[in-house]
Amino acid sequence: MSESVNQTNVTWRKQLPLLLVVSGFLPLLFWHVGQLLEKPHYQFLFLMPLTIWMLVAAADDKKTSQLISKRDILLGLAALVVSMGGLSVAAWFWSPWIAAVSFQLGWGAALVANTGWRNAKRWLPLWTFSWIIVPLPFGMDEDLIIRLRGITTRISSSVLDQIGVLHNSYANVIELPGKPLFIADACSGIHSLYVLMAAALFICAWGHRGIFHSLMLLVSTFAIVLIENVARIVSVAVAWGRGWDWSEGSSHEMLGVVLFCLSLLTILSTDQLLMFFFPPNAPSLMERIRKLREDKDGKQKYYAGENSGKTPTPAGASLLTIARQVTFVFPLLLLVQFFTMPSAVPHVMAILDETYDLPQLGESALPETLNGFTREKYETIARVPGDPFGQGSQQWYYRKDDFLCMISVDYPYPGPHDLTVCYHNIGWKIGEHEVLPAERLAQLSGNADGPVGISEMSRPLFGNAMLLFNHTSLAGETQVLFKDLAKGDAADAAARRWTALLTDKKDDKNASSEPQTFLQTQLLIRSPEELPQTSKDELTALFLDAKRLLTDQINQKTGLSK
Repeated sequence: MSESVNQTNVTWRKQLPLLLVVSGFLPLLFWHVGQLLEKPHYQFLFLMPLTIWMLVAAADDKKTSQLISKRDILLGLAALVVSMGGLSVAAWFWSPWIAAVSFQLGWGAALVANTGWRNAKRWLPLWTFSWIIVPLPFGMDEDLIIRLRGITTRISSSVLDQIGVLHNSYANVIELPGKPLFIADACSGIHSLYVLMAAALFICAWGHRGIFHSLMLLVSTFAIVLIENVARIVSVAVAWGRGWDWSEGSSHEMLGVVLFCLSLLTILSTDQLLMFFFPPNAPSLMERIRKLREDKDGKQKYYAGENSGKTPTPAGASLLTIARQVTFVFPLLLLVQFFTMPSAVPHVMAILDETYDLPQLGESALPETLNGFTREKYETIARVPGDPFGQGSQQWYYRKDDFLCMISVDYPYPGPHDLTVCYHNIGWKIGEHEVLPAERLAQLSGNADGPVGISEMSRPLFGNAMLLFNHTSLAGETQVLFKDLAKGDAADAAARRWTALLTDKKDDKNASSEPQTFLQTQLLIRSPEELPQTSKDELTALFLDAKRLLTDQINQKTGLSK
């Protein structure tokens, strides 16, 4: 009986440091995962609990050791201190991404320091797989998708040339006779990049594949995704030539499912092929490195574990005690997060809600003449879910002399996004751009609704253009995002965080905690000549006046209020 109680105490002492480290990250990780799930290409994270359970079940429990080297404890202690510093920074600036990186480092370090590398390496597959919750920083994951669109467009165009399908290709658009295809996320299947990369990483972790095997499989997966994207575009183009529209609806969804399943089977086949070149019974690179290290340092000192029956070395016992005491700091940082967290809690299940659909406002929502411009037509556009220009748009076209103006309401969006990126993807060159604050807008129009983003653009054969836009939530919150300007906003964010702490956060007490749906309002004006700077204020006033009229109409039909 005493041996059973003693074993339980030993197990609890080993698990407690890990539990303390994990507890310190819970609020920030909740925000981080909630933000990821708003993006369609990360919604596979709903399967994380199942994959974690499978990896835990696949862990090798037979090869355990009660010996912990002092080198392991020192390495784990150093990583714990770095993780604690990262969590402190993340809690102060409220950066879920920094918290996710620190979490990965922290729980791995706790295992190494508390149980030694020989035991912690059993969890290396799970630790490696869990890095999928850490996207590339500074929006580089979205930049990767944009680059993949361009590659998909060029390869698809070449394939269509070879098989004799009439089309025109520019930027990220393949234009078929009577059917332009924008290579958007949902349309090209690029969402499957992250899903299939995660699947390949899971196969490597679950099967305990070697480093070279895993790297080769991930590289192969990237190539398989490219082939899938090209196959989808070519299939849609060929079907359109035969009178079938596979670009939307159930046929579009079925095509995506079939190609995804074929891609997954190809990845499994590639994994089996790589096993022929990298046999699982061959010594791995890490095993070879460890053997060389042990041969070189055969006198390495070990601290005996609690249940080993050996006398621990004083230095090893002291280091292990320090490492375990450090983990008690993480719950204190958990308390700090309750004072710095935003008041609006992310709704993880909001993505399962039905897609928002704005009722048709009609041509009369805007007058025949507006600030000297004459209305020419009104039209509605339906796109595939996830299209960067919005699943739906209602557009009014105006003309004045050589100026052609489009006023559009696009929807729905889970949050503000950089509209200039969308125009860049269809061939426009983005020039100078800025965010006009509400104070300046009030000087231009009594219908000030800010902030407003404004950007100069140009494109061969299309002339010059000026774009004005912003995003308004159903709760009435208006925001603007330029990605390059947002990346340089770290100093201002730090100042706002400091001010919020000193003013007991009353500035965001009315922030909504409900799931947010945003409507995008944009004004695009084109001219064969360069637009004069003096017209910027006039166009801004035109945008504000038009948006006020549209907001009144939307408010009548949906209850949106400012």
